Amino acid sequence: MNKCTISGNISRDIEIRHTQSGMSVCSFGIAVNEKYKKNDELLEKVSFFDVTFFGKKGEAIEKYMRKGSKILIDGKLNFEQWDDKTTGQKRSKVLIIGNEFEFMDSKDSQGGGHESSYQKQPQQQPKPPESAFETPPAMPNFENGMEDDLPF
Repeated sequence: MNKCTISGNISRDIEIRHTQSGMSVCSFGIAVNEKYKKNDELLEKVSFFDVTFFGKKGEAIEKYMRKGSKILIDGKLNFEQWDDKTTGQKRSKVLIIGNEFEFMDSKDSQGGGHESSYQKQPQQQPKPPESAFETPPAMPNFENGMEDDLPF
């Protein structure tokens, strides 16, 4: 099973591009802080990951989020390998392919952290939806003998 859930801050400006077929591809980095104790000293480790979302979800992230925004991502890991063109050495990285996301900024700071450099004039940020996670369907009511209608 290939599934990951990660929460952190967007660490660089969000890039959006389009495939030849017109599908949106949204790419950004996420920074995840981990605090731990070693010999009675509180230490912090920061890990950085590349994230990619496709389609409407990527467009929503680009529209509502900025560098510094908090986000929760549900996705899968994708291992990529290539040969470095300058050195000829093998290179690799693990990329997160996002399936779902949830905005984690407080209500007071909706719309993200810092403004991007391409925004020349102040703009009112539209209010994002609370979550991009789908609501699971309701469980069937088995009180009236419906269990006999099941095919197994």
